[in-house]
Amino acid sequence: REAEFGIAVADAWQGVGLGRVLMRRLGRHAARRGISRLVGDVLPDNRAMLAITESLAGQIVRSPNGPGVVRAQFELRG
Repeated sequence: REAEFGIAVADAWQGVGLGRVLMRRLGRHAARRGISRLVGDVLPDNRAMLAITESLAGQIVRSPNGPGVVRAQFELRG
């Protein structure tokens, strides 16, 4: 029911909303396949991904992978 995600946007495409579009599509795709939560570790200084998480009603929680990262977590509705 839980899946790990990762997205990368090339420098030339950053700041145009592509990351947000990718997260929305990934969330819809995962929910259709029975996934109820997406999680991904994020560097604490990755302001863009933290902003995407907030704008899409995700949560930033403590990562089990140590203090050098935080976890972006999205609850999905099928």
